[in-house]
Amino acid sequence: DYLKVKGLSKANALKICAIFELFRRINGLISENEEKIDSELIFKKYSLNFQNYDQELLGIIVLNRKKKLLSEKIVYKGTRTNLSASIREIFKELLLAGGTYFYIFHNHPSENVKPSQQDIIFTSQLISECNKYGFTLVDHLIISSSECYSFKESGIIFVK
Repeated sequence: DYLKVKGLSKANALKICAIFELFRRINGLISENEEKIDSELIFKKYSLNFQNYDQELLGIIVLNRKKKLLSEKIVYKGTRTNLSASIREIFKELLLAGGTYFYIFHNHPSENVKPSQQDIIFTSQLISECNKYGFTLVDHLIISSSECYSFKESGIIFVK
């Protein structure tokens, strides 16, 4: 595609491609070419990105029926100890992206990945609403710079 730009040589087009690939690798971006998006891949990317924030952030990764990436977005920013998210807004992101499956993830600036009572209640409510509307929460992750808590691995989420 870069070769279509008037005046851009093949060598320079390859350099631009290499720069974008380096940027993607450095930032750990999840690309639509990833064979399998899983909790480990999400942790690798966001453990680096979240360590610079002193507030809670909540993100969503939306997948289609074949579990291929449709969108990836930070949807909420909270305080150092609290994050108020809306199930309605999460569903809005799913609908806008045309997704069926999704991951949600957030950080705890304290670096303690143990879920709070609020985290557990929110996840339970989200699963209940997903069952009504045909969406599937694959996993909810709490991420720190060095470890990750998976609701799926802890048995709170069961995915078909």
